[in-house]
Amino acid sequence: MNIIVEVISDLNNSIISLAMHIIYLAIISDGDS
Repeated sequence: MNIIVEVISDLNNSIISLAMHIIYLAIISDGDS
């Protein structure tokens, strides 16, 4: 069970990081236009 929890945690961290990058890029894009 611990392995599953760790995998889910890593997945959540990856999704959060990806979302942060997308939001950051979106803000930069809005700034250019």
